[in-house]
Amino acid sequence: MTLESLPSNEEIPARIIGDVAGEPQQTLLLITACLHGNEIAGLKALRYIFEYLESNQIPIKGRLIALLGNRKAYMINERGIQYDLNRIWHLETIHNIEKHKKDSPEHQELAELLQVIHAIPHQKYQRRVFLDLHTTSGANGVFAIATDTSDVRVLQGLGAPIITGLAGKLKGMAMKYLDTLDYESFAFEGGLHQDPEAFYNIILAVWRTLEHLDMIETHVLPQNIVEKAGIDKLVSECAVPKFLDVHYVHHIKPKDNFAMKPGFRNFDFVRKGELLATDRKGGIFAHKDSFLLMPLYQKQGEDGFFLTE
Repeated sequence: MTLESLPSNEEIPARIIGDVAGEPQQTLLLITACLHGNEIAGLKALRYIFEYLESNQIPIKGRLIALLGNRKAYMINERGIQYDLNRIWHLETIHNIEKHKKDSPEHQELAELLQVIHAIPHQKYQRRVFLDLHTTSGANGVFAIATDTSDVRVLQGLGAPIITGLAGKLKGMAMKYLDTLDYESFAFEGGLHQDPEAFYNIILAVWRTLEHLDMIETHVLPQNIVEKAGIDKLVSECAVPKFLDVHYVHHIKPKDNFAMKPGFRNFDFVRKGELLATDRKGGIFAHKDSFLLMPLYQKQGEDGFFLTE
């Protein structure tokens, strides 16, 4: 399916998923979902949260605003159309966009996102936090990604493993741009794209973020949400370390004919010399004992896998 072949009654959803505010106006939490258009669990989870807040008349302290990322890619269930929207937040690219140089669907999406973000009165808030929601193509992918500006106490409150060193090895990420606007930035990976558990994991992660930022009083989520989320099981039952640092990223290009070896899950322990994938040059092996992260099992993507310790 292409964007042009969509039925006329399927409208592209609104950029702003939700926007609520209340007193005192001290903290701003900005959230993005679907920067990769095929990662829809974040959008569904945010819609649930805004509806839950409204239907239960739960007041917010500060402001919570959530934005839909790559709307055009979302409509055709693709990671991106021409570019990866979470790899083009370079200052030079943004400068060109501001000069009306939008040469791809992703540049147009970025221009619209920036228009909304720049309209927010950032200086009004004493604390500004940015959370970017994602899912993975490999199983067991529940973790938080820290940047240099992240509040580790908030990330620890999520209950998931915390990954450091990744943001510094990937260029053009939204988190790094929001850092320049004095946001505390982090990302949350909710699990496998198509796994219903990812929906519940993201709801619970956003809810815990709101609680740890003191933006809501302690309100209990429906028991079925908590029971179906698998965040707490990962560290307690799967022996995954609470902190992992990325020491290697395997970057790929379409002409590489990269193929991940089947069956890997996030946080699988791999031995030095173990075959991880193949490309047109042959086998790709682990260069040291590591925990594997984000093995690529989809056609689109610029990173084949990550190795952590």
